[in-house]
Amino acid sequence: NCLSTLRHETLTYPARVLKLAGRMKSGADDESVSYMRELVLYYREIYDILSRNVRRQADDVFVRVERTDVAALVNAVCDRFHQKSDGHLRVSVPSQIPDCMGDAALLEFLLDSLLAEASADPAAGDIRLVCAEDGDFLRIALEDNRITRRTDNPEMMFTPLWKENNMHYSLCRQIIREMDEAMGHPGCRINAENRRDGGLLIWFGLPLARE
Repeated sequence: NCLSTLRHETLTYPARVLKLAGRMKSGADDESVSYMRELVLYYREIYDILSRNVRRQADDVFVRVERTDVAALVNAVCDRFHQKSDGHLRVSVPSQIPDCMGDAALLEFLLDSLLAEASADPAAGDIRLVCAEDGDFLRIALEDNRITRRTDNPEMMFTPLWKENNMHYSLCRQIIREMDEAMGHPGCRINAENRRDGGLLIWFGLPLARE
């Protein structure tokens, strides 16, 4: 499925970019430039996700459960996000985050996808990443303070019943499902809710790495 989708995206999106670039030779307005940027960023993200999944599946191993340095991974993802972001959205992270059990590559996909979806909203604002121990799990929450992020029935966002066919949310749901099954430790979940003072909160849980 990844190879098939990758082939389709590789043919479709560069062709659309080339066609748009040809039209822009005679002059580019702000709308065309913005659309070009969205096309290029989307293509880069989908190609990166799918190609890495293909390479992983070629090893006949999909989920690698191991002790994961969540703090280093979160900081690397956020640094990369800030480098390619236009600056309208900033992410703050806690100074200390305990290690968890899980697949580092899949967790990276998960965070990349959540931030990419948040960044698609052009409203300026901040996301605060909050971590709290909850029994044997670490709850990682992304608190988005922008009013525009509120939505109806947020508890449906990571289910097949969600009203929008959202690639990022579908990917996140599948990642959590795969890690939950591989670890044999029921409780890995992902969910969303509207914040009382506005905005959106998305959280997921991972088993803590015990000594």
